[in-house]
Amino acid sequence: MQIVSDFGFLIKQIHDCIEKYANNDLRNNNLTSMQNRVIMSLHMSANHTKTLKELEKEFNVSQPTMVGIVRRLSDKGYIATFGDAADKRIKNVSLTSTGIDCGNDAKKHIEKMEAKLISNLSEEEQIQFRQLLIKVFHSIK
Repeated sequence: MQIVSDFGFLIKQIHDCIEKYANNDLRNNNLTSMQNRVIMSLHMSANHTKTLKELEKEFNVSQPTMVGIVRRLSDKGYIATFGDAADKRIKNVSLTSTGIDCGNDAKKHIEKMEAKLISNLSEEEQIQFRQLLIKVFHSIK
């Protein structure tokens, strides 16, 4: 029987491998994995736009941290920011056409990585694995 603490270490090793592959894929676009995750979040949202506050909450980071990520993505031409017409305190973040293209590329890389992750699992094992991951996630959430 395995010791429970081995699970966390194995999850960490899997995460590190995923991040290594992601960073290699992202190097061409001069992006970090966190910047890519923000692009993907915007890519999957309505009109490719979210508020800065929504991004802060989604990624569980402070306002200064998200402002820095957004500023760097804006400097690279992937996103644009603009105020809300109804409430000047709200800052909207939206993908540019370059950001949309980057999101399309990132989606392909994610699909490739997902396929690699489950390549040794049968269809039944994939279903069970997903269910177990969701169960584990909810136990620590």
